Amino acid sequence: MIAAVHGKRLGRDELIKLVGKQILSALGYCHGEHGIIHRDVKPDNILWKWTGNGLCFVLSDFGLARDYPGKLNPNFAADDYYWWPPEYYTKPSRQEPKSDLWMLGLTLLWMVDANKLRTEGKGKPTMSEI
Repeated sequence: MIAAVHGKRLGRDELIKLVGKQILSALGYCHGEHGIIHRDVKPDNILWKWTGNGLCFVLSDFGLARDYPGKLNPNFAADDYYWWPPEYYTKPSRQEPKSDLWMLGLTLLWMVDANKLRTEGKGKPTMSEI
């Protein structure tokens, strides 16, 4: 994909920065304005569209989202273990906004080296792999 903003072509690093900035803004809105944590930030849940100014990235799939602070289900159904932050393994009831940031970080890393994460990211990792 050739990405452009204001008619300027973007390289991979610029595209990653753009995704990070826009999704971080979306998470800030969810966390700060509405007290919601997404709990399932991953590449499959980031959509994009062309606008008059270039690419716009949108966070989608709020099926696992919950109010924060509030009662969270420690046994939520997401099975993409490699996107889970460490606290989901050790203290599943401790789900907070920083967990979304962990998953966004892994998503951006996936954009840098998707092939390695795709081939090594099979099954539930051990704590030492995290």
